[in-house]
Amino acid sequence: MKVGLSQLPPWLQPYWEGQAATVRIHDRVHVYYVISSDLHPAPKYFVGCKPNDGVPPFISDQVSAKFRRYMIAHEIYEWLYLNGRPQRCSRALEFELGRVPTHLLASYLPFRVSTFENLLQFASDPIHRDGYTDEQRGMFRENIDYLTKLSGKLVA
Repeated sequence: MKVGLSQLPPWLQPYWEGQAATVRIHDRVHVYYVISSDLHPAPKYFVGCKPNDGVPPFISDQVSAKFRRYMIAHEIYEWLYLNGRPQRCSRALEFELGRVPTHLLASYLPFRVSTFENLLQFASDPIHRDGYTDEQRGMFRENIDYLTKLSGKLVA
């Protein structure tokens, strides 16, 4: 498995500071890259993976190291295992949450609410709106609602 600058598309290369890690999904090891939050334009806590466009999995350095493996698993699962399927984002979120240890859920759920809120705000901004579909924005809203309800159940 190759890891290095040459594996990143040119637009992402200037933002990689040499940190990569792996996550295992269904007995397959995936490399992901930790990218500087200086990447612009991008929402806070960004994450990405576009294998059909030659973009390997990557995640913002703003995401706490203890949460990265779960959040990147969502992105990899959505784009490599569920791409083109209905409800891929919510199904990937369920997959992701199934990997988070119980003792982290009380802090992880509110964090993920904030990541989807940031993403929805970014995707709704007129400057970036064309890069997202109404369906995607709807999935982000659904995930915010779902995570908020789960967070409330942990508190209750």
